[in-house]
Amino acid sequence: MKCSAAGFLILAMFVSACSGGATETATTDTAAPEAPTTTAAPTTTAAPTTTAAPTTTAAPTIDEQLSACSKDGAFDCSYRELNGLDLRLGQLIEADFERADLSGANLEGANLSGANLERANLSGANLKEAILMDSNLNGADLSGADLSGANLEGANLTGTDLEGANLRGTDLTATDLGYTTFDNNLFFPANLKGAFADENTIWPYGRGNQTSTVGIFPTELIKGTGYAVDPERRGVIFD
Repeated sequence: MKCSAAGFLILAMFVSACSGGATETATTDTAAPEAPTTTAAPTTTAAPTTTAAPTTTAAPTIDEQLSACSKDGAFDCSYRELNGLDLRLGQLIEADFERADLSGANLEGANLSGANLERANLSGANLKEAILMDSNLNGADLSGADLSGANLEGANLTGTDLEGANLRGTDLTATDLGYTTFDNNLFFPANLKGAFADENTIWPYGRGNQTSTVGIFPTELIKGTGYAVDPERRGVIFD
């Protein structure tokens, strides 16, 4: 009986020990791993709005401008930019080039009879042997132009700038030279018969100028060349 009680006591102690250890083991928790920190996505800046570049229109070529000049059988190139144009031997009778830029143009041998070249820029142009009979060159710029051998018979050269122009063999028969500038010409015109000049005509310097009743004229023009005074227009007409 004593043995049974002792055995029971030992068994009870053993069960108690085992039960306590299991409980202790069970209550020990392992810490859960922390979730990885997420990095916020970088803020994106909207691209600036780009404005489309304005469309540029190419300037019309000389050929396009010349093509546009022809209208209903007439040739109107007034106010156009035609500098450096090559119209050698061109038939431009009664063409309209008023205020056109023909500086440096090649018009050698071209026929510009009756053409309107009022206030046109022909500086440095090649007009060698060109025909400009009865053309209107009022106020035109022909400074430095080559007019050698050109025919300007009957042309209106009122206020025309011929400074430094080559006038060797140029025919200025019956032209109006009122207010015309001949300053520093390379050569003098060969023919001034019937041409009109007034006191406002500017002749080349250093040519032995002499005073007439209506202005100052180069000796070489008056020598061997007759002229009649035109009192109404206050000028002279060479004969």
